Parts: sequence; structure tokens; C-alpha cells
Amino acid sequence: MANCEVKIWKGRKFSRTSPIVQARYPFDVSKLASQIPGMVLHWYVDPDYPSSLLENRITGTAMTAVGAPVINGYKTILNEANHIDTGIDISQFNGMDLTIIAIAGNAGGGPFNLAGRLQVANPQRSRALKWVDATHIGNVWLNSNGSTLAANLTPVNITSVDADMFCARFISNNGSNFIASRITMPRSGANAQAAGAATAYAMPSTNILIGGSLDGGTTVSCDEYSVAVFNRLITDDELALYYETHKNRLLLAPKPIYI
Repeated sequence: MANCEVKIWKGRKFSRTSPIVQARYPFDVSKLASQIPGMVLHWYVDPDYPSSLLENRITGTAMTAVGAPVINGYKTILNEANHIDTGIDISQFNGMDLTIIAIAGNAGGGPFNLAGRLQVANPQRSRALKWVDATHIGNVWLNSNGSTLAANLTPVNITSVDADMFCARFISNNGSNFIASRITMPRSGANAQAAGAATAYAMPSTNILIGGSLDGGTTVSCDEYSVAVFNRLITDDELALYYETHKNRLLLAPKPIYI
């Protein structure tokens, strides 16, 4: 094996064995659970670790494959026929804040459930991060009046990257005892927020799904690289740390992946 010199500076670049491979620190995503409190799910695909396809890194336990999703590099393609049941009951977060983060490609259409509880048909009892359509990313949350609360963004220059990171924050009390939802894209810094003059609808006892909907109502597929769920609202600084760490990890792939 050839000799290798590694230099690491926080916030600066370093090189490893290949002179064309560069990345930035931090890049150890396994430390994020200890750095950002409240993480109940951390899933990310690793081609060198086959069990990563179904492993919740927080608990070390396997989630359930619906159909037969397969690893394709640092991602897996998901749809209604092949997706992941996390085993995490979303009803435990009723009355609580919630954050869902996903790294994914463009589904090319919608809706597509990146993570959460998505019911496509009425009464749309949903609390999810989703592709709305080919050009909009957003979240959806049913309120107690039976109306859907949704905040949407148009991703900027998504064709210039391999995938993107999206963060949905579900706010149980916006200061007026009503719910609100926020969608953020860390790469561009774009934000959108929606508020409704009602409390949240209590989600029935069903598990959070990655890539599938409650009623099998989606028709598109999407590459997903990673999902995280927090039982609280994470701060903008915490989101920036999460984004930077995952971005740097993917840059270390044999063929760097840009998000």
C-alpha cells in the first residue's frame, strides 16, 4: 500500500490517498446523534455495509423492507412497491414538534413520500416530507379542522448536484397555540413556512414510511440516500452541522456525490 499523509483542519480541506479526492471536516455522520439531541432515526446507505439498507443507526436494529429495495452505491431507489417501514409509530409525536430530514434525488413527479405518514387520498391524514411534483418540495400536515397545512419550495439549480437535502420542521405551537410547518433547503438557504389557525390532527397509530405512502397512492420512484427524524425542532445551526457533515461524507465516495 502506498504511503499516505492525511491532514485535517476544521473548516479547511484535506487530501487522502488519491490526489484528486478532497473533502472537508466534519464528515463522521455517526457522531451526529451525540451532537444533535432528539434523533430517533438516522438512516443512510453505505455500499460497504449491506445491512445499512435497513438499519436505524440510533437503535442498531433493522427496519422492515416492503418489497425488495436494493443498495445502489450510496442510495436506494424507492417507490410503493419497494420502500422501508421504519417501525417508528408517528402517533407518539402527537402534540409534539417534529423534524424530518431527507437526502434525495428528484422524483420527477409527485407526490412522493420522502419520509413520514403520507395519505394521498382524502382525508389526507398526513405528516410528511414529500416531493409535491417535479418542481416543488414540501411538507404536509393535516390540522384539526380537516385542512391541509403545507409549505413548499422550488429547489434551485437541482440539476447541478447529484441530490439535495430537505428539512421539514413541524411546529406544534407557533406562539398562538396553532400549528405551523417549515421547509428548508440547507444548500440554498431557502425557507418557506405555513401556519394554520388550528391545532394538529392527531395522527392514527401507523409507522413512519420511507418512500411509500399509507394508501399506495404515489406513482413515481425516487433515489434516497439518507433520512433522519428528531422528536423536536432542530435549530438552524444544528441543521447546518447535519448538512455539512453529510455533504462531506458523500464527497468521500469513490465518485464524489454533490449535494
